[in-house]
Amino acid sequence: MKKEYVYNGLLVNVLATVIAVPVIFVMIYGYELMNSIDSFFPTFLESLEGKLVSIKVFYVVSIFLGILIHEFLHGVIFAFYAENGLKDVKFGFNVKACAPYAHCKSAICKNQYIFALVMPGLVLGIIPAIWSLFYSNILIYSWSILFVISALGDFLILIRMIGLDQETLILDHPKKVGFIIASN
Repeated sequence: MKKEYVYNGLLVNVLATVIAVPVIFVMIYGYELMNSIDSFFPTFLESLEGKLVSIKVFYVVSIFLGILIHEFLHGVIFAFYAENGLKDVKFGFNVKACAPYAHCKSAICKNQYIFALVMPGLVLGIIPAIWSLFYSNILIYSWSILFVISALGDFLILIRMIGLDQETLILDHPKKVGFIIASN
């Protein structure tokens, strides 16, 4: 029996925004503690002050590219586990949501799906955040905060998987935010 575990797109945005607020505060407070600074935002703005325009443009372009890389990472992991590899992965752009996406057309095991969900948040968010804490790089840290936040939708899908059996086959939902149980 197939069962859908989906979110309304608007609900995902609202929930992610609500979750983002404490995540931002915790990450900023962590940076302030680790680097003995009084306030994150003035330090961030000072780090941009006097920089060449090319640095600022690079920062904005890297955020845009990071969004594409986020979906590419989902797709690569999906392809690794999908029955027909990359042929089972569809990349696209949702005009209504104004967002790129990666969709896996074949069912994969729960743990494989979880790995595909968390990889972008780890690679683009958590790992750069940890690195920048140790090297006091506020630009990379602010960049990593954005990518932790961009992974919150993936985190919400992950929460829906709690309690599912490890052997469950998961099918990425082709139209909605979420997944379908292909088999138990």
